[in-house]
Amino acid sequence: MSTELENLQKKIITIASTIDSFCKDNDINYMLCGGTLLGSARHEGFIPWDDDFDIAMPREDFEKFLRCWKDTNDLSIITTNDQQYYKIATPAKIFDVNTRVQEVGEVSNGMPEFNPYGIFIDIFPLDLYPNNFFGKLMNKYWGKVLLAKQQSKFPMYERPPYFRLMLFFMKLFPQVALNKINNKLISIIKNSKCDSKFIGYGVDTPYDDLITGPENILPFQRDCLFDGHYFSGPNKKEVYLETRYGDYMELPPLESRFQHIEKVMEINYKNDSVINRHKKQ
Repeated sequence: MSTELENLQKKIITIASTIDSFCKDNDINYMLCGGTLLGSARHEGFIPWDDDFDIAMPREDFEKFLRCWKDTNDLSIITTNDQQYYKIATPAKIFDVNTRVQEVGEVSNGMPEFNPYGIFIDIFPLDLYPNNFFGKLMNKYWGKVLLAKQQSKFPMYERPPYFRLMLFFMKLFPQVALNKINNKLISIIKNSKCDSKFIGYGVDTPYDDLITGPENILPFQRDCLFDGHYFSGPNKKEVYLETRYGDYMELPPLESRFQHIEKVMEINYKNDSVINRHKKQ
């Protein structure tokens, strides 16, 4: 492991510990998810080549987190409500205010060299969907519509021509209309009276690889060891990991091992527009 990656992982763990303490103090439920939960189960820490840390929260806890979070001297939040933020696939990030990052594949697709956020942790909502055709349709497709709209703002040079053509048409669709539809869908799912339900990633995300019974996720269990710290995880983490990864204890081939962050830039956060905007609120 390189010194740069090791230092990056240490900073991420510091952010994660702060979020964990904040959630405990404010009675907010969360769980490790994705490669972070996989790293806990397989390595009791980071996947050796990884620089990513993901957590997920039930929709009500996610909304409470957004309401309660207060920026600190070192950490700030950025969400899809911020005009400078173009990562619709990740509704919220808590990030280190003293850095800015470039993620893999962004510059080659016409995106800015550095993001308006620094070393970060991703936060995703979890929705309890009605277990019917409508619920499965929304879980699978709506987040991908939102993602296509976001990507239509950039050239996306590495995408095939048919995909770029689709993005051209998405560019013509008003963002205001999409926002209204999105809010309505979240409300419908939250208030569904359907007796049979399943848990998946939020309807406003493009991820449809978690469809499972609520009993496999809730209640969360504080039994995920990660770099010497215990974090919360799903009720039956083995079921989650098998659903997403199959034989999750098997290492992937070398060509499938990659980092998410390509460059890190140190900044003077006092002069940064994103941080200043938050400080004025």
